[in-house]
Amino acid sequence: MKKFFSLVAALAFAFAANATDYYFAGAANGWSNNTTKFEQVEGVLTVAFDNFSGEFKITTGSWHPQWGAQQQGDKIKLGEPYVLAKCNDTEEQPEADVPNLGVELAEGKHYENAKLTLTEEGDNLVVTLVAGTLVDNAPDPEWYLTGESVGWNEKAKGFELVEGVLTVEVEDFYGEFKVTKGSWHPQWGAQQAGDKIKLGEPYVLAKCNDTEEQPEADVPNLGVELEENYRYKNAKLTLTIGESEEVTITLVAGTLYDHSEVPATYQLVGACTNNWSTTDAIQFEPVEGVLTAVVPDLNGTFKIIQDRGWANQWATNWETGAGLELGEPYTLGAKDGNNEPKNLSLANPFGGYKNAVLTLEVGETMVLTLVSGEFYKTEADWFIPGTWNGWKCDETAKFTAVEGKENTYEFLVAEFGGDFKVVYGNWAVEFGQNAEGDVWEVGKSYLMTYPAAGNGNLHNADDAARFVDVTITIEVDYEKAEVNLLITSEGTGVENLVNSELKAYKTIENGQIVIYKNNKKYNVLGAEL
Repeated sequence: MKKFFSLVAALAFAFAANATDYYFAGAANGWSNNTTKFEQVEGVLTVAFDNFSGEFKITTGSWHPQWGAQQQGDKIKLGEPYVLAKCNDTEEQPEADVPNLGVELAEGKHYENAKLTLTEEGDNLVVTLVAGTLVDNAPDPEWYLTGESVGWNEKAKGFELVEGVLTVEVEDFYGEFKVTKGSWHPQWGAQQAGDKIKLGEPYVLAKCNDTEEQPEADVPNLGVELEENYRYKNAKLTLTIGESEEVTITLVAGTLYDHSEVPATYQLVGACTNNWSTTDAIQFEPVEGVLTAVVPDLNGTFKIIQDRGWANQWATNWETGAGLELGEPYTLGAKDGNNEPKNLSLANPFGGYKNAVLTLEVGETMVLTLVSGEFYKTEADWFIPGTWNGWKCDETAKFTAVEGKENTYEFLVAEFGGDFKVVYGNWAVEFGQNAEGDVWEVGKSYLMTYPAAGNGNLHNADDAARFVDVTITIEVDYEKAEVNLLITSEGTGVENLVNSELKAYKTIENGQIVIYKNNKKYNVLGAEL
């Protein structure tokens, strides 16, 4: 026991931060607020990008505090220092975002080999684009591969034209996959569940049959014909598009190897690693003989995975369902066949740890320990992603605080229906159904729990029903981790909204949220514009 706590103390000391760490968060890194750190290069805080464009902000590993543009629409220019504006967080408005800062670019251009520096000048932060070569943008891919070996993202890896043939190369190819055109619908996959492609044999993909009654009709995943423990190294796949968009995929090249001979690696993946990106998952590395990971901002839910894939995963203990506490070894629940453990969270879902140090004991049981970290209460926005907006956790699904009502938030939307969750932060903490099969109804309050039961989604009794002029209100109990939900509507569930008179909706104009209600225009604080 004494040896364990000596190791804890040593690890905590080794990873203690000596100064403020700053991070780049923007279009160039997928808006991750804690993965792209400014590092000291010849005494100057520096970050570099192979390709750089779009808007960005500076953070310290979470969204508050944040630094951005002095005014909406400001852009930095090559070689010209820019004094950043810091958010003015107050008790009345604890999450006062600053505008994103852009980059001065000609249309269709971006910077290659870009380098930005960050300097502290008194109370100000100054960012400078010190290097970069202007080049033409490559056209966006039209077709994408998504799956276990590249990540389940609708734009995981694009097919590029190589000598007139749509081609994608995958360094380590295995598992199931699909093909998309940049979103989950339409999608292409297996003709039948269990189908697998073979090296050198073309396979005609099945397209989803989306209808009004079933707008998101998934097709089965397509697998790869492989012996147990084997994978393809440096695989190459081609895609041909025939008449009526008949899509054929072919595995044209790849070298078989026995993956079991490669030592297993383990990673932490979650909302804090660029929104569950396996590519950005944080690796456990040996430190004094102990597998150790350092997470800049540990919050929300997460899992432990093996070899950056989902085949083997560990998370919430099946029996206790408890959360992770500082200094308490935690026996993880393992994936059992097709049954995946629930995402693991901290014991307090509204808290987080900066510079969290975790250790992992690998064996018949996997034990995770949060060794050290700087605790803080998370400050984040509330969102309501669902089928109504393609499950996007962004400004279009963001609640606003109700003036004069503590811990009460409201969301107005012109049309609403289907499944959804209520989310705190960018998929950090998810609230959903109390029991599998629960449904929501207009005009009836519903207590949403954390963690949610089943897949967490709260369902409507009629998937096809759509409601107009909807107001969604939530009251949050931060101590009990409960959300009381109420949905009201000006109209009943209808399938055809063409002639419906919409009285309220929420949109973004010039980067700001604007609410239109009864032919009047308001800002997020309710002031008429």
